[in-house]
Amino acid sequence: MKRHITRIVLIMVLVCGAALIYGYRKEPTELEKKIPTLAQETKEGHLGFDININKSIEESHSLTDFDILSVCHRMTHPYVKAPEKWYGTFPTDKKSIKNLMIKIEQNNELERNVKDDLLSFLGEYYEGDFTNSVKFHNYVWREENGDTGKATGLTDLAKQGR
Repeated sequence: MKRHITRIVLIMVLVCGAALIYGYRKEPTELEKKIPTLAQETKEGHLGFDININKSIEESHSLTDFDILSVCHRMTHPYVKAPEKWYGTFPTDKKSIKNLMIKIEQNNELERNVKDDLLSFLGEYYEGDFTNSVKFHNYVWREENGDTGKATGLTDLAKQGR
């Protein structure tokens, strides 16, 4: 009887150990597949999931609405204070902003009012005005159905401009 209990305990320990080692495998959702890791990001505008806005313009690749919102969201990060900021930043140089504006115009997935709003915010960024970054961030954040990381204020960088 004692051997039987020992075997059962041993089997349970092995099963639990295997579960911990291999983890529970689940298929990632479509959104999880698109979300880049921080290690995949670079400072040249690459988002980690095959978006390089400047290269994209040159090669006439289209961007999805998800891609456009993600780039806009990241562009605001250096200029806003938020409890949490996920997925890094994206350059706000004039070339990147202009190329993104072109991609927004070419996009057929975004509603016209969303396009107009994004272009308005980006126009301010293009001119070096980042004082509306909280409004811009939270607008994009809502479009992405954000629930964590709402912007609460401007950073000193936003107040100084480029």
